[in-house]
Amino acid sequence: MNIHHELTALRMAGISSRLLSRPVLILAILFSCISYINLQFFYPGALNFKNNFKDTYIKKTKYKNLHPNVIYLNDNSKLVFQKFNRNKKKLFDVFFIKNNEDIYHAKYLDLNSSPPIGKFVDFLSRKDSYFEKINSFDEYEFTEINIQNGQYSLFIPYLNRSISMLLSQYKNLSFSKKDKIEILSYLNYKLAMPLLSVLLIIFVFPSLLHFSKNISIFFICAISIFGYIIFHTVMDSALILAENSLFSPYVIIWSPIVLSFYLGIRKYIKA
Repeated sequence: MNIHHELTALRMAGISSRLLSRPVLILAILFSCISYINLQFFYPGALNFKNNFKDTYIKKTKYKNLHPNVIYLNDNSKLVFQKFNRNKKKLFDVFFIKNNEDIYHAKYLDLNSSPPIGKFVDFLSRKDSYFEKINSFDEYEFTEINIQNGQYSLFIPYLNRSISMLLSQYKNLSFSKKDKIEILSYLNYKLAMPLLSVLLIIFVFPSLLHFSKNISIFFICAISIFGYIIFHTVMDSALILAENSLFSPYVIIWSPIVLSFYLGIRKYIKA
């Protein structure tokens, strides 16, 4: 802000640094509001459309999802599946882990019927230290799986869910404790990340007031981008820790935000 001595002229006019930063701070708050609107209305739909388009039209791909999705049911059983077709309400390449002894594997599981119906199902049972296939079915009714209509959204990746959907799912008592922890982690993550624009202004703006002509604009941009990448990396790491229940999701997700705001506010007040 002092490349052409604009800052000197403004300071000579008696304008404080806080007043100078007010328009930029208001703009940052506006960007945060737009980010919340995007995460609620546009971003989830865009990701779901991208995934459906990829599953429908880009079938011949070498990419394989090495991290299958896991859904924890109320009776401590688990559904492990490769992908979920939201339009057809079908799970593909499904493992129903009933307990430590019994496992069912289905080519796909149709959730439109009640109870859900699996196609080409193998029943595996533990024998000493390994699992042995006991029986096979062309079609099998999974009476043990009770999935309500409101729980279909559980099969949508957490990143593809809106803020309101995550909040309503967290309040739903029918979801398991493990699912609620993961839902709460992503909910706090999506509530925290839009504050980055405000945090950036509070943390960086006071330093920009003191930069002179000898400081390269390229250097300022490089430091800003590098700091942005570091912050995103820290937040992604916090999300992973919160998902794995290391500590409370509130503590893990919001600690970097609160610490950064604390350091930035002190610098902002002294400017």
